[in-house]
Amino acid sequence: MRQPFVLLFALVAFSVEVLPAQITDAEFRQRRDSLTRRLPSEAVVVAFGERDEIGFPAFYQSPNFRYLTGLSEPNAVLVMTGRDGAGHSLGTVLRQPRAPAEVLFNGPLEDAPQLTERTGLAIRPLAELVPVVDSVIAAGRPLYMTSDARPYGGANDTLTRGAVFAASLRRRSPAVNVRSADGEILALRTRKSAAEEQLLRRSAAITSESVNNAIRSIRPGLHEYDVQAMIEAGFRSGGGDSHPGFATNVSAGMNSTTAHHRADKAPLEAGKLVLMDVGAAHQGYSADVTRTVPVSGR
Repeated sequence: MRQPFVLLFALVAFSVEVLPAQITDAEFRQRRDSLTRRLPSEAVVVAFGERDEIGFPAFYQSPNFRYLTGLSEPNAVLVMTGRDGAGHSLGTVLRQPRAPAEVLFNGPLEDAPQLTERTGLAIRPLAELVPVVDSVIAAGRPLYMTSDARPYGGANDTLTRGAVFAASLRRRSPAVNVRSADGEILALRTRKSAAEEQLLRRSAAITSESVNNAIRSIRPGLHEYDVQAMIEAGFRSGGGDSHPGFATNVSAGMNSTTAHHRADKAPLEAGKLVLMDVGAAHQGYSADVTRTVPVSGR
């Protein structure tokens, strides 16, 4: 009688962990409020979203921009200009309008009045970014920027939109002091809300199920790319994002002795091992699972 009870409990616990979750617009507003409270009252924060990709790879929003806005729109910039009388952050999203040809290929942007009503963020054209920032500098207000480097891309990437803009700003105004808001944002991100915890559990469940299914199919004669394809297909069919949380690592034989070997074409040989270091992303939250198994099953 005990075994069915334990099994039932495990199934119920699993189903609770993987319930769908969604970060609400109210939670994004709370994040912006929390950030402005950590900075001087006159501070202005500029957060760049990721530039638009052409074809491949798939668009991946800048994590800090997504954390503060929840927007997956490319080429956008968030400018936070302090707090109102009630202590709430004042923010504007500057966005790149789309020509008719771009709408045909990529679809329309979200309606501006609807976006403002939903998020509480004002909407202005991206062309106004330089005048807005120049007015901040002229007023002597402290200027903070967030890093828009991609995960694992390196903190010193000089080709991100934010880095290019900061370099241009320093050329125009050599005396300007651009501070970093990354420390404050990272401090906020270390504490997860209930919704974030559910998203992390979901990404872990998707990853675990996909890895377990791949393990059952591993056999001599396959290649690293076969295992990668099985795992990433499991991510997508499980509801994961269009890209993994990080580059999929499937390493067969001696390749598993190279840190972060990228899945390629090496065969899976009898009597050897295969290592999988992988993670599905779900609404921007990534799991990270590593398993090493024998190709022959023993």
